Amino acid sequence: MNRNRKIVVYSVIIIALVFSYLRLIDRYITPEKAFYAAERGNNYGPSYDISVKYSLDDDRYIMIGKHDYGISFNEVRRTMLFLWETGDEPSYPGNIPFDDMEDNLYVTMVAYGNYDKSFAWGYSKNEDVKTIRCNIEGSDNKYITGEVSESRIFFIPIGGAFEYSIKNFEGLDVNGNVIEEFEF
Repeated sequence: MNRNRKIVVYSVIIIALVFSYLRLIDRYITPEKAFYAAERGNNYGPSYDISVKYSLDDDRYIMIGKHDYGISFNEVRRTMLFLWETGDEPSYPGNIPFDDMEDNLYVTMVAYGNYDKSFAWGYSKNEDVKTIRCNIEGSDNKYITGEVSESRIFFIPIGGAFEYSIKNFEGLDVNGNVIEEFEF
């Protein structure tokens, strides 16, 4: 019995050391933990609501969350088969404080790679806005819509439409009436 007890104790110690080591080298078990680590590293957050988890490819996600003072936007990526780490230092603002949002509809756009993974995301201060419509000027004058989450964050994958000029973003109510507008 003494030998079995030693095996269990040493196994628990080894597992605890492995998890401690993973924290030291910034590796996490879930993408959400890596997202929270990115927020802590940039001195804001943690988000109490992760509204968007968008897959750029099999190994990278964009995550958008809401915390007490603003909106958090970070990339996380898979490493070592099943672990996650924070993404590269972003060229976009990772934290948008509510104080910096002057309009009722805040929109920002991000382009990845050859623009096939481009998207717009933002925040609506108006609680009546349920859908966001992105009007695109191009050969066929089309539009793309996205839903607004309960935390009032929206995310619109634009993809190849990024090559056209974006005319504006409109906030629509439940009936489809335009109640907010953001000129781009």
